[in-house]
Amino acid sequence: MVYMVFIAFEGVDGAGKTATITYLKNNYKDHISLSSQSYFLPKLRNTIDENLKNFNMVTERVIYYLAMNKFSNFEIEEIKRSKPDNIIMLDRYWYSTLASHIAYDKVYCKGKNANNIRSLVNASHKDLINPDIVVFLSVDSNIRKLRTMIRREKNIGDNPIYFNNDILFDEYETEFKSIAEQLKREGRMIIEIDTTKLGISEAADIVEKSLRSLKNHNIKQMVKVL
Repeated sequence: MVYMVFIAFEGVDGAGKTATITYLKNNYKDHISLSSQSYFLPKLRNTIDENLKNFNMVTERVIYYLAMNKFSNFEIEEIKRSKPDNIIMLDRYWYSTLASHIAYDKVYCKGKNANNIRSLVNASHKDLINPDIVVFLSVDSNIRKLRTMIRREKNIGDNPIYFNNDILFDEYETEFKSIAEQLKREGRMIIEIDTTKLGISEAADIVEKSLRSLKNHNIKQMVKVL
């Protein structure tokens, strides 16, 4: 029996998610990268984001992103059928949907949508595939600003809501830490990496070590079954 491994990478803009995934993909042939940000219905998304600037349609935006997470699941299922021995790396998952919108709502809307946001995510994530590993990347605020500034100069899209907003950035990080703690209590495999002083290759090495550990565990489980 062959096990597909599904890894979700989480963290604020500039934490190093995309760079780490790209490094792993380029160095290991069996790694496939996906993004839950594969936007569909772009005009709808633009309308929602325009309203968000005026602090409207927060819960509608949550629903939109949850739908994109489900769309990612369809891609994962297809890869599982066609390439079951591959490692799937997803850039952002429902954890980002929850953390980013709770943080935004707390800072800009005084938390008035928090209960609805949590209810929508809790009702939806049970129908989504659980990752084998969730990687939470964090970064110092100053380094994050530098990285996002470079990305913007290269026309690599970041969410302007979070750029240069330290309060929102801190709330976003706090929510990720809360989610990570909850997943640990559930016995899930979590990797937390502070990329402030780490190079991309070093962060990738940490992920690879956990992957090898998971693969060895799966092999042992297979032996027990046999």
